[in-house]
Amino acid sequence: MSKNYKKILFILLLTTFFFQRQVVLAERISVSVDQTIFAFSANPDSTNEIKLNVKNISEKSQKMSIVTKDFVAGDNGSIISMTNKNEQFGMSEWVLAKEPDWILEPQSNKEISLSVNIPKNATVGAHYAIANIQTFPTVDGQNFQNTIVGGQVGVYILVNVNGDVSGSGNLKKLKAPIVVGNSASLRADFENTGNVMYIPHGEIQIENIFTRKKTAFEAEKHFVFPGTKYSFEIKWNEPSIFGAYSAQANFVDANGINHNQQRFFLGNFFLIIPFLFLGFVFLVRAKIRKIKNRNL
Repeated sequence: MSKNYKKILFILLLTTFFFQRQVVLAERISVSVDQTIFAFSANPDSTNEIKLNVKNISEKSQKMSIVTKDFVAGDNGSIISMTNKNEQFGMSEWVLAKEPDWILEPQSNKEISLSVNIPKNATVGAHYAIANIQTFPTVDGQNFQNTIVGGQVGVYILVNVNGDVSGSGNLKKLKAPIVVGNSASLRADFENTGNVMYIPHGEIQIENIFTRKKTAFEAEKHFVFPGTKYSFEIKWNEPSIFGAYSAQANFVDANGINHNQQRFFLGNFFLIIPFLFLGFVFLVRAKIRKIKNRNL
């Protein structure tokens, strides 16, 4: 996979991974960060510095700390669990905070620096971790009898270690209903079988078998972790209840290989047409037989 292609993939990563979820969490615990995702490619035996701005948006001083942990990624970009060590894809041991603890005054900012030290023997491909910024509210004479809740904001660190990388993939399934009404929901399950994180390019195309009219839907831009799959879904609101359609999913993995699957589905009144035709033929034949009998 080319360097330019990897850079494009990681730029796209910056606009996706749990962004909305992080903003909501930050508001609840009165702390914010200017960036919740850092994604880049790096060589073995190299050091990369990450800088993020942390702000105390509360009206009280807060003690804070930063702790990095590995996580286990699941399907559809989910996190199955947090763990101290992910043997295959983890990198928490590579991340070192220059200042792991600090106190922030109300409405003040602080720049936090993290060093990501890629070992010389690092395995090629995807590695990821979460740097959790934790808050510990100050206990004073007014709140010592109350329940005090701290919190944390996760900063995701996603790294592809350069080397003999593979961006292979597999379009596991295209799911389409057999019969549809006023709308049709289709789903394409794409699996990352390589060793790097990437965003597959794909579309689902629907064609009316009789009129040859085609409608194409571009799949959303979403990265897929190695060894997991992502379900790309579309909803089509223009099927005819008397129509017959083919649906084809076309996806391209990071190696540039095309993957295709095809399904067929019908409008919910399509099967009435053959019966109406047979009924019409039966009536015509009955009419002809009746006319013949009169002439005898």
